[in-house]
Amino acid sequence: MTILKTILCLVAAFLASTLAIPTDDTSPVQLLDIGSKNQCGDPTFADQGSDASPFASDCLQIAANIGRGGLWRASAGAHHQLVQYYSCAFGDIIDLIQKSVRLFARPDGRVGSKGDMKCHAAAPGSGVLWGLY
Repeated sequence: MTILKTILCLVAAFLASTLAIPTDDTSPVQLLDIGSKNQCGDPTFADQGSDASPFASDCLQIAANIGRGGLWRASAGAHHQLVQYYSCAFGDIIDLIQKSVRLFARPDGRVGSKGDMKCHAAAPGSGVLWGLY
């Protein structure tokens, strides 16, 4: 099963702590402290759980670590891993992690999901594909 690893992200909400920080990729990601604010509309969800999925507990720790809020700015057209905590890495974050765990956590403690949503970025209602992997 292929796990969606592309996030076309102009804006993804929430601030990372030292345990969940933006990681290096081929294009810059800028972190701005703006407080907790959801910049995106209602997402869709699809179960992507497998034996290779991260542990749900690691994903929930990301949500706890970034609870103070913030915003990432990233260029469109490429995947951007915004945060990581042990086995879990992610793009737009707290609500998507929590709902993914509620909907798709496996008996072995792993979770994987993907979906899409509209975000208010350079162009209002820009499409964002997200993945929890």
